[in-house]
Amino acid sequence: MDFDREINRPFFGKWKVTVMRKSSGGGWYTFRIFPGENDYRPDNSLPEDLDLCWWIWEDSIDLPPGEYRINTLWRIFPTAGGVREVRRTSNTFTISGG
Repeated sequence: MDFDREINRPFFGKWKVTVMRKSSGGGWYTFRIFPGENDYRPDNSLPEDLDLCWWIWEDSIDLPPGEYRINTLWRIFPTAGGVREVRRTSNTFTISGG
């Protein structure tokens, strides 16, 4: 995975990662959902081995062969109040059998 971020000030955030799988008809459906939350700080860094398991905050994920993409929604709660939402969708990737 390639991802970059910059945390300028501490905040609390919740996220929801939705693994979407491509159907035989060409559309996308929700395969699995992984919620989480974190206390973000400016000195937090990303791991060197950033992978999907770290992203969804699970020890493992078993995806059967197929095409996938990841939708991520962050709900950011700044210390000054209010709520901000950030949504990102990954590129499409393929899991091969074998």
